[in-house]
Amino acid sequence: MPGFSLDQLTQVPHVMGVIAEYNAVGSTISRYYNIGMNTIPSQTILGRTGVYDVFNPTRSMPVGRAPMAGPSRVARRPIGQKMITTPRYYEAVEIEYERVYRNRPLGGRYGTVDAMGQNYIARQLKVELDKFAILHEFTAISMFRGGWAYLASGEDLYPVPLGTADAIYPHETLVDTSHNAQIPLGPGSANIIDQSWDDPDTMIIQQFLALDKVHAARHGAPLRHVWGNGTTIGHLFNNLQLQRVGGTSFRIFDSMTDRELDPNQKYPDTGVDVVFRGLPHIRFHIYNQVYIPGLVSNSFAAQIDSTNVKYFIPDGEVIITPAPGDYCEVVAGTEPVQFNLLEAVRMASGFAYGREWAIDPPRVDLKFLYNGCPVLTQPRATYNPTVIFV
Repeated sequence: MPGFSLDQLTQVPHVMGVIAEYNAVGSTISRYYNIGMNTIPSQTILGRTGVYDVFNPTRSMPVGRAPMAGPSRVARRPIGQKMITTPRYYEAVEIEYERVYRNRPLGGRYGTVDAMGQNYIARQLKVELDKFAILHEFTAISMFRGGWAYLASGEDLYPVPLGTADAIYPHETLVDTSHNAQIPLGPGSANIIDQSWDDPDTMIIQQFLALDKVHAARHGAPLRHVWGNGTTIGHLFNNLQLQRVGGTSFRIFDSMTDRELDPNQKYPDTGVDVVFRGLPHIRFHIYNQVYIPGLVSNSFAAQIDSTNVKYFIPDGEVIITPAPGDYCEVVAGTEPVQFNLLEAVRMASGFAYGREWAIDPPRVDLKFLYNGCPVLTQPRATYNPTVIFV
């Protein structure tokens, strides 16, 4: 038996607390558009598949008729349908009671006993809830980008951006393809984003005026918000037209506002909201948040590895939307659940949590179920152009 020093046998380290080596992901965009984790669903489906009846307004005018002539017979307004299916996410964390029995609580002093590991279990619960909040942020942003898909590993399906290699089960939000790339909706299908934003000479005000004109015909709600990461939007601070129109003796922006504190974070989300003097009706949101896709280890090294870290909004593209409104919403699916044999079967809509106990060894499964997703009810309401392309 190897020998131990007196210090090794008797010394008790001073526990200073619990630290995290990086911060959790926020939910800025999903909360901003009221499609976040804590949002009450706008619609609840009995099952997972539902349809919207579509009855569009008119932009036509009535028919003129000569005096004493009868009315012109016009066609009734057509009715359509749009079908959606909500995805399903289901995870369980196994806690074996012997592993947590009479352990020291995380961050607690030696000699302090957490008899059944309540401190540890609470932290595991928080991690799982954070994952579902990140899912909402990912699917909300992906909704504006056309949808998302899944990478399969056995029966597990990991959400990934639409177009990822080897991805299956695409969940497309039917964003009009002409609302992407350089928005080829100008005269003769000319690109509205006709100059890259990293060019200081880009006539960006004309681009937004042209887009406003096109959007009035395609949707109608005024465009007010642009989301992109710091690399993409940072180029606009060098834009010569914004400087000239805003006044060369003034700073280029009218306001630069920090983010509010996200309930999921210790600090406000990275990035700022900027209003340029030359485009006072548009609010630019610098959004730098990241996520880790599935099939990546939970180790510290893997979670901060730049090859694993993905930006929710990649370099070179932006998301352009009207003010938050009824063009997007959260839809919840429903399924019968029975998390353990001691409870009756019940109907669970949206997010549901439960526990299942087992023996030999005594343990508990903490179960987390979610049926639902954000839905873009008006696919022509938003744009996802590539604005850095040279």
